[in-house]
Amino acid sequence: MNSENDNDDWSLIDVISDMKTRFVAKDGWSKTFSPLTYVVYGILNNLVWEDIPNTNDKPEIAEVLQNIAYVNLKKLPGKEKAVHSELKMHLSENDIVKKQIKLFAPDVIICGGTFDLADGILEEIYDGDYQKMKEKTENKMKFYYDDNLMIVDAYHPSRPPMKQQIYCDTIIENVINWNKN
Repeated sequence: MNSENDNDDWSLIDVISDMKTRFVAKDGWSKTFSPLTYVVYGILNNLVWEDIPNTNDKPEIAEVLQNIAYVNLKKLPGKEKAVHSELKMHLSENDIVKKQIKLFAPDVIICGGTFDLADGILEEIYDGDYQKMKEKTENKMKFYYDDNLMIVDAYHPSRPPMKQQIYCDTIIENVINWNKN
């Protein structure tokens, strides 16, 4: 269940697994998952925006999402829009997100408008290494990195304050450059 009065029984895992159908149906998921698809596809295929197929023309590129772990901080039913104060309280009382991040042991973490909430969890997980990370700001997004991990403080993919191409390319290029080095 995602929102109040949501009578559908669905799973985000199923939605992501069949995102290409969602893009064809244009049922609202593309606002968030289209930019996410471009970012993941670009990173994994070493491509920038202009070289990535359009999700409307080639929705099967969304299958790339099956290569990542998508950890949604919002673990509670409620409205479509998350209330930060509720999330913060829930995260302080529940270790599920911390357990998920530890289990996945990611090389890259992209926070889509939730870095302020995830910051404490990440600091706990990565302890002293987290404080020693280098920092870079580009296009109003922050990139924290060391030799083993990059954390991106990005806007939510459905609401970046810039063109989608700039949003996606900024993340893609920074992750690819970090990975090369």
